[in-house]
Amino acid sequence: MRPQPRRPRRRLPALRRPQLKRPHIKGLRDRDPALVAIVGTLVGALVVLLSMNLNRLPFLTSNDSYHAEFAAAGGLDSGTQVRVAGLQVGSVSSVKVSGGHVDVRFTVRKGLKLGSTSAASVEVATVLGEVFLQVSSAGPGVLPPGGSIPLERTTVPYTLLDAFGALGQNTEQTNLPQLQQSLDQLAAALNGTSTSDVSATLTGLTKIAQALASRQSELATLLDDAKTVTATLADNGAALVQLLGDGDTFLKLLTARHDVINRILSDTAQLGVELTGLVQHDGAALSGLLGSLKQITGVLAADRTQLENSIKTLGQFSVNFSNVTGSGPWVDLMLPALLEPDNVIVACGTAPKPGCGQ
Repeated sequence: MRPQPRRPRRRLPALRRPQLKRPHIKGLRDRDPALVAIVGTLVGALVVLLSMNLNRLPFLTSNDSYHAEFAAAGGLDSGTQVRVAGLQVGSVSSVKVSGGHVDVRFTVRKGLKLGSTSAASVEVATVLGEVFLQVSSAGPGVLPPGGSIPLERTTVPYTLLDAFGALGQNTEQTNLPQLQQSLDQLAAALNGTSTSDVSATLTGLTKIAQALASRQSELATLLDDAKTVTATLADNGAALVQLLGDGDTFLKLLTARHDVINRILSDTAQLGVELTGLVQHDGAALSGLLGSLKQITGVLAADRTQLENSIKTLGQFSVNFSNVTGSGPWVDLMLPALLEPDNVIVACGTAPKPGCGQ
């Protein structure tokens, strides 16, 4: 076969793209200067507001916000550290008065779950009065973001100003002459004491104070547990009094029955002694007796059916015999007794019903 010649390709006409007209955008010089100034001012103010409140924007912040109600501010301020289990996890956002308490808004790291019954306290970080907000997570559930810790689960520290105020009040109520006399007596007592003894005493007191300070959390837990026990005893005081009264009644009953109980115990002990002697002296005879009883029990168990039938027959015979000999020393024999069974006559009685003998 001869190869066919290739046909020349047809060229399509080029498509012309439509030319789009670009919109004419006016330059700033061509616009109204007053309008440009107003729009620029608004945009600048918006940028400044957004930059100052970036941490409050929900799509940019990485913290969860909560509230806590305190009886007093306790030195808290915006930016104060918030700690959970001793670690810094956030800061205080705002402190403001709300009604009869202080509302403290604070944030913690997102993802840190707080319990439904969490507590908050203002703790003193340094002796100079620097404080931080301590949050203690507790409870089976979860405190949702935006939730609030009520006033009954918050505490405020005893600050240095409170201590000076209490010192002033106590000083006003102090009897200074009596205090001076006491100090004079203490100085007179220390004059007769050696310096080494005083030093050892002060050293011991210092160690005791250091031990108490190092065990502050354990002591607080112990006091809380003691408070719980005291509250439980107070709530169940009536039940405890009743229990003690019942115990007193029981002891009185035991005292009244002391002689009876003593006699019962003595008789029981004597019975045990006698049974022991009986077994020791007559053990062989008791063994034979128990063996005979066992054989008798076996015979009775084997003939149980025959004994039951004999008892039934003996009962019926007793009824019949009582009927024929019940009128005296004679035996009554009547003709109907020969024709009818005696049990039918007894069942019919003196006033038989119709059909009784059938």
